[in-house]
Amino acid sequence: MRILIPHGYYASVQCVVLKICASLDYIYTLNGTRLEEVQEQRDLGAIVNNKLTPPSHIKNVTSKASQCLFMIKRCFTGLTKAKLSTLYSSIIRPLLEYA
Repeated sequence: MRILIPHGYYASVQCVVLKICASLDYIYTLNGTRLEEVQEQRDLGAIVNNKLTPPSHIKNVTSKASQCLFMIKRCFTGLTKAKLSTLYSSIIRPLLEYA
């Protein structure tokens, strides 16, 4: 959820700085407020870090898929191979493919 302040600017509470190039030593501000510097940030569903490597994003996606798999095991009993395949392809596979 984005909170708009008058004149259509984003509130500085919601904005952060993710520096890709560590050699830049610049302080970013928005409306006179210094922006927080972070090491990783979620953007459009993907977790991006300052080194542009995917481990944190992969860990997050596999964790979600694993949670869904255990939810299926908990909620459905007596699954046949066909039913498990249907549940996997409709719930878990989209999580892994979208990532």
